[in-house]
Amino acid sequence: MLGGTGGSEADKATFSAAEEAVRSAVAERPGVTLMFASASTDTFYVADPPPWPDLSYYVSLGVDVLRTETTEGGYWEFLSLESIDKYDVDHILLDDRDPLQGERLQADVPLWATLPAVQAEQVSLWPIAGRVYTYAGIAKVLNHIAEVIDSSNDVG
Repeated sequence: MLGGTGGSEADKATFSAAEEAVRSAVAERPGVTLMFASASTDTFYVADPPPWPDLSYYVSLGVDVLRTETTEGGYWEFLSLESIDKYDVDHILLDDRDPLQGERLQADVPLWATLPAVQAEQVSLWPIAGRVYTYAGIAKVLNHIAEVIDSSNDVG
């Protein structure tokens, strides 16, 4: 998952600590399920972990990432906005390439507000844009995932 070679010992230590933070968060909040998703004006895209290197890596660290029932093109299950309640999850992470999609879903899709994760205010950004595949860059993302899990309750 990491590109390039090398990396300072400090960066490697930061990365190892971030991995441990994720494992600790999972141990402290067993059963918290995360959904990674993106939305357009008429479709809600739910990521299925296997083809995604980052999501598969989180799973290898023990994170409970939602597995979709079907995928189109291998990466996503496409849901109409009228069926975004198909899955019960505890926390929804929305693709950060469009950081306003949560606000648009709230304003335009009444069903969005009924989702347990939304009602519990357990929605955050999925750091996908501008990721840096270095020890330090991935450590930052892993710490975000750990914080997401630490701040989530089982609501799904």
